[in-house]
Amino acid sequence: MRSIISIHWPKIISNTDLCERTQQQPMEVEMKRRKWRWIGHTWKPRQCITRHGLVRNPQGRRARERPRMTRKRETEAEIASALKTWKELKEVAQDRMVWRTFCGGPCFPGS
Repeated sequence: MRSIISIHWPKIISNTDLCERTQQQPMEVEMKRRKWRWIGHTWKPRQCITRHGLVRNPQGRRARERPRMTRKRETEAEIASALKTWKELKEVAQDRMVWRTFCGGPCFPGS
């Protein structure tokens, strides 16, 4: 992005200023939006194998280190911050227009 708008090495500009100049959203927000759109895609009213990735509970023992922040745990934390449950999200995902407003609206966890 810096080379596109001709900002080279001697000029120092922060990433937030770069986002303001290019009128783009920060990468973290875009990644969350894409993740939530993918979740909505997997909860469509049809059977698909990717749905198992959201609800999978692997068995076995974990290493003695700090527990990893898996995608499922990270998503559950974002769901809790949006004051929703998995069941409510499944129902919302069935209606595409409502899901799009959820992912792009003010109740979106990344906004």
